[in-house]
Amino acid sequence: MLMEKTTEIVLACELFEQGLSKSAIARLLGRDRETIRLWLRGIEDHGQKEFLDKSATACRVPRPSRQVDAAKWMPW
Repeated sequence: MLMEKTTEIVLACELFEQGLSKSAIARLLGRDRETIRLWLRGIEDHGQKEFLDKSATACRVPRPSRQVDAAKWMPW
């Protein structure tokens, strides 16, 4: 089941409110139970909109490219 992450988070929240267990939600979405627990805890702590905004911007920091020391690749 391919979905965007925000769709999965909203669906997990709705399924939990309907009474499904975290394990059952994890099986349905193909995610780890711990991930579902973290999502639901985040929604409980911050509210759904704020949590979705935070999760959408997570890990969007550009990483620096690997710099190889010139002395290592220069043939002598």
